[in-house]
Amino acid sequence: MQAAHSPTPAITESTWIISCPRCARWRTLGEVRGVRIGAASFGKRTLGWCRQCRRPRLMRIEQARTIPLERLQAMVAATEPTR
Repeated sequence: MQAAHSPTPAITESTWIISCPRCARWRTLGEVRGVRIGAASFGKRTLGWCRQCRRPRLMRIEQARTIPLERLQAMVAATEPTR
């Protein structure tokens, strides 16, 4: 039995994204129940479990507007279901 693929969440400039620097798997911070209160940092790393790498990683936490466009497009393309 295959797990259902979750739809790609809507990303705005103010969306906070957590991603694995090794495999580029990502989720919005809201999906993983993360909270950034009064956050204004350029970038942050936090220890987290990557489900794809199956290892603990220092995950990136960034606002979508600070992520280079090429990397953001690659992240979204990697999560779209194949047909």
